[in-house]
Amino acid sequence: MAERSGFYPSNPELGINNEYLGYEMGNLYRRVLSNGVFANNDGTPSNDLQVLASAGLTVTLKAGMGIFLGQWYINDSDINFTLEEEASSNRIDLIVIEANKSETVLTTKAKLIKGTAATVPTAPELIFNDTVAQYPVAQINITAGISTITQSSIKDLRGTSPTLWITSLVQQVDTTTLFNQFDDAFWTWFNNVKETLATTTLIRKYTGYVNSIEENQTEFTVPISEYNSVLDILQVHIEGRILREGVDYEKNGTTGITLTNGLPVVGTLLYFEVFKSVDGSDAETYVQRLYALEQRVGKSIITSDTGTDKLTIVSSFGTEILNKGIGFHTLYVPNTITGLPVSGKVWRGWSSFTSATKGYVVVISEDGDVYTINYNSGWGVWRGLYQHNKALLYTSTDGNVLAATSTVAPTKPLSRCANGWILHFNNFHYHVPKVRYDGSNWNGEYVLVEIPYNMSADGTTRQTGMKKIVLTDTTISGVEANVLSVNKDIKLFGITEY
Repeated sequence: MAERSGFYPSNPELGINNEYLGYEMGNLYRRVLSNGVFANNDGTPSNDLQVLASAGLTVTLKAGMGIFLGQWYINDSDINFTLEEEASSNRIDLIVIEANKSETVLTTKAKLIKGTAATVPTAPELIFNDTVAQYPVAQINITAGISTITQSSIKDLRGTSPTLWITSLVQQVDTTTLFNQFDDAFWTWFNNVKETLATTTLIRKYTGYVNSIEENQTEFTVPISEYNSVLDILQVHIEGRILREGVDYEKNGTTGITLTNGLPVVGTLLYFEVFKSVDGSDAETYVQRLYALEQRVGKSIITSDTGTDKLTIVSSFGTEILNKGIGFHTLYVPNTITGLPVSGKVWRGWSSFTSATKGYVVVISEDGDVYTINYNSGWGVWRGLYQHNKALLYTSTDGNVLAATSTVAPTKPLSRCANGWILHFNNFHYHVPKVRYDGSNWNGEYVLVEIPYNMSADGTTRQTGMKKIVLTDTTISGVEANVLSVNKDIKLFGITEY
């Protein structure tokens, strides 16, 4: 292998004759400055060698400076290129900076390379070897029949491989003006599609990065486990520039990429972005993820009261819930449906059934009251979990002695109260729990209530009466003994919920 170094003087007396080719001057900065376009001294790319739309089919290459194939290049004035019109097909042309070290040329020039017309055109192939290298600075998309080039038809290729940005060793590139055609391109696209968009598309973004571990490395694995090479959008960045698929890299299998040009410096950072759509029949959607989760937990998982898993009760509350089947389903119950804790109200809630014979329902009224009912091969009873307004359920101005012929029906059943009833006798209050000690509803059982009254001021004497109360979930009844002796002086004046 030949070795070369420089620059050394010659010493003919010792037979040392050091001769160098002119372009070998570039060896001094080849590993310090890459090939590409120089940014301004303040680190901004400005319009150095930028291609802009001019009049008609003319485009203009702006002044600027760069290094191409190791040789410096300066363009100190605008250069215009006139494109050819296409009548019936489309075409892609390239503006390139061509560095040519062949002995018959030895120069660097800007060139227009015309593409081949086609319905779906591709960019022309470029020459890239140690003698001749063509560095693209702009791609121009020529649509059939157009007579004027707009900025949205020009794709800026500066800053992409192989036409990299060259900055100082400290300053970074401000790309504010680099992609000024992006705004024009966006609005051209948006105006074409905004009337045809019928659905909302959600995009999830995943990121990851790796560093090169050897000189001229080309093979890399995408460091994002969620990446799907068929469905997802992949963007690859190297030191702040976006690589182009098909030009700067190719996908390699389902998890990798292969760079067109290897990275010469070990430790170069590659930054990856994956954009995952959640819209479209073939895309990996949230619905598919929810479905997979449903298979694991054995239930439907619903995040709103819309869609096929929302149940609107039409006529029969219990029957329609059972017909909906196993799963977790949201409910909407109009105010015309009977069988709810309180009639005449709109209810929302959910049902959860783990089998055809076992489940429960929770409903919330338009007032915010919460009730639940269970199903265990048959419906249970509504039980109140929370009520905003614990209203007076019964009142009697003169008091009710609860004789054998007397039955009181509070406006809210025991089972639908938060905890139960409070019975107000004279100056004594008695609590009736919503269920019996064994958890069952009251169904004709009685309680004996000893009620003190007429206590003396010093508390040393008092009278005591008794009330025998027969309880069901919806009524309170008395017995004949309640009107005998002192018991007749004890009266029920009101019932409230607690």
